[in-house]
Amino acid sequence: MNEFGNFIQKKRQSLGLTIRHAASLIGVSPTFLCDLESGDRAFPLNSRKGDLSASFASAYKMNEAEIADFKKMSELSALQKNRVSRDLVEYLKNSRFAQVALRTASEKKVDDDFWVEVVDKLNDVPEN
Repeated sequence: MNEFGNFIQKKRQSLGLTIRHAASLIGVSPTFLCDLESGDRAFPLNSRKGDLSASFASAYKMNEAEIADFKKMSELSALQKNRVSRDLVEYLKNSRFAQVALRTASEKKVDDDFWVEVVDKLNDVPEN
């Protein structure tokens, strides 16, 4: 089980929901939910069923902090299965400098402390 699977399983259990009942509330199959919880399946960042994050948040009565944690962990779940969200793929396709920055960071093996500083600086940039 991965961090994401553990999070959604504990949240489901804290609400007293069975896999079947939770799956019904979310709009997925029990097998799909079980696979997410066990880490056998990555969270689908781009679903034909609409915004699964919102469905989980509603069914599991998540507060704002839990929703933020859910989104971070679901993206990590996808990355662990070698999937990247479509919006990031499009951004990288269109931004040569972002590609160069990521390649350089990879080659230099920068750590999370470096990326925390980068994200802090990006958060200070006004939106276009």
